[in-house]
Order: sequence, then structure tokens, then C-alpha cells
Amino acid sequence: MTAADLAQMQPGALFDNTSRSGLITPGALLGALNAGRPGRAAIDVFDTEPPTDPNDPLLAHPKLIATPHIGFVTEDEFDL
Repeated sequence: MTAADLAQMQPGALFDNTSRSGLITPGALLGALNAGRPGRAAIDVFDTEPPTDPNDPLLAHPKLIATPHIGFVTEDEFDL
């Protein structure tokens, strides 16, 4: 996904990426959220895993929900 792709989304759209961070051009999602297209985003994949910079403008964006990418974790692994 490029900035041009994201710009075609409606302002009320939610962009959801739970696949791979490499699917989005670096910086494109932040720019798109700042421009209001899409209106919101939810991601659990990041260019650098795990994200550690609390001042990262994407992670701190008010229109972004960011969660850890732990879909592969089983209940047994939590007990380790």
C-alpha cells in the first residue's frame, strides 16, 4: 500500500493491518492518518518489532489503535 492507495480511502474508513508491516510503504500510514484518509487505523505489525519508542508519531497518533502481534501465542506459552 502506498500513500496514493491510502489517500483513496474514505475519511470514515478503518485501515486494518494484521499481516505484515512491509505491505505498507514506510511513512505512508502516518501521512494518510494525518490527512484524514483513512479516518482510523488498527495495526499489530510494525517496521521494527517490538516498537519501543514511546514518542513514535505513528504509535502516539490519536487515530491509531496499536496492539502486539501475538496471534501465534498459545495459552501454554503464557505460563512460561
